[in-house]
Amino acid sequence: MVEHMYSQNKITGHFAMWAVRQSPFHTPDNLGMVISQLIEFIRDRFSADIKLDRSYIFKTCESEMLKALDEFVKSNVLVRKWSKIELDYHEHLASSHEVDVIDLDALVGNVCRTLHQEVEKDEEFNKEVDDEWDREQNRNE
Repeated sequence: MVEHMYSQNKITGHFAMWAVRQSPFHTPDNLGMVISQLIEFIRDRFSADIKLDRSYIFKTCESEMLKALDEFVKSNVLVRKWSKIELDYHEHLASSHEVDVIDLDALVGNVCRTLHQEVEKDEEFNKEVDDEWDREQNRNE
């Protein structure tokens, strides 16, 4: 399995982005708290290859990332509530039409796909830089 570099900031950013995009409301309840819990989960689950003041970078394969995010989503009470209808809160909506909720499997899938696309772009950029460096070195010899 091929391992890629992941940043806690990219993971939490994409998680928040997709949670907001998939929410039928402006933002899902307790999103800030969920992101804080996701940061703790990432730091407990993965060993950092690079620790900076505000970032945490580590290597893992895509299947492990998918497994970890799925585990977080299914074990986190606040996130699980995003997929349930609170009838007393949504009573007026539920009576007139079906209320949309966040599909947690889709949330995990969207976050993982977006991370994968970014990893591919990063690797492509790094290869271009390396190739340019090699050409420059060969020119100077």
